[in-house]
Amino acid sequence: MSKRKQPPASSNLDDFVAPPGSDIQKGVGALLRPPAPAASREPSASPLLITALHTIGAAGPQAVFRMDRDPLVLRIDVRAESSLSAAENYVDANFQIVEYATNFVTHDSWWRGLLREYGTDFSIYQGRQPISTGSGGTPPSVWGIGRGLYLFRALIEVPALNLICQPGEVALFRVR
Repeated sequence: MSKRKQPPASSNLDDFVAPPGSDIQKGVGALLRPPAPAASREPSASPLLITALHTIGAAGPQAVFRMDRDPLVLRIDVRAESSLSAAENYVDANFQIVEYATNFVTHDSWWRGLLREYGTDFSIYQGRQPISTGSGGTPPSVWGIGRGLYLFRALIEVPALNLICQPGEVALFRVR
């Protein structure tokens, strides 16, 4: 019986080597675009569309976070048709943080019954930004995640329409 040689476990993310030309090699924070399903609907056919996902730090969009210092805020940008009725103005949002190496969901939360009252283009946030003095905020350690590479993925649901909307991309970020 032959034993397979396992690569050494490393807690140093700088040892991570991405395949040449991959989105990861272009930089942490690059967007990964999964292949479209064979029978997918056109984005314009849906009354609701997730236009972007962002990981945000104290100074704005950020892809590398220090575990106990940098605030981590997740943002979903949404576009909705103005023709949605009053009952269809309520949306549910799901935020997930997934460990890149294992595909294990480390954070999963739903915001239910959000009133879409800010027009056709709006954003939904999870996490807390620091106050102007730099204190506060929600660092990655509070999210229950350690050092590593992670994906932020999300979905929006309109219960009145039985409609679930997913973006065509996820946001990749690193915690050091």
